[in-house]
Amino acid sequence: RSVLLLPMAERIELQVALWQALELERLDARSRLEDTLFLQGAARYRLDQLDVALDCLDRASTASHPRKPAPELLAFRAMCLARLGRVEEARALLPEIPALARDAQLVPLVWEASAVIRRASR
Repeated sequence: RSVLLLPMAERIELQVALWQALELERLDARSRLEDTLFLQGAARYRLDQLDVALDCLDRASTASHPRKPAPELLAFRAMCLARLGRVEEARALLPEIPALARDAQLVPLVWEASAVIRRASR
């Protein structure tokens, strides 16, 4: 999971993370659906498979209902939306993302999401 939070991860590491998420879904589809879909979406985002990534992240968000989606899921969803040109939708998620800043490991993801949305706004 941690490799997906790093914007500079190696392609092979991302492909392995995606494979692991797909295997996890196949082996234990019900109990960890939100996690496996998040992992797939984050890996696909890092591999520039933006449409598929957004679909996975949207399904993960739905799977989290009635709980709110995890902030890192929202960060990846916002970055996907921004890179797909849906900047207003991405910006609407920004207020929910700073909750990530409470976890020091996730602070770079907050910065990355803000930067991706800013860049797409130009």
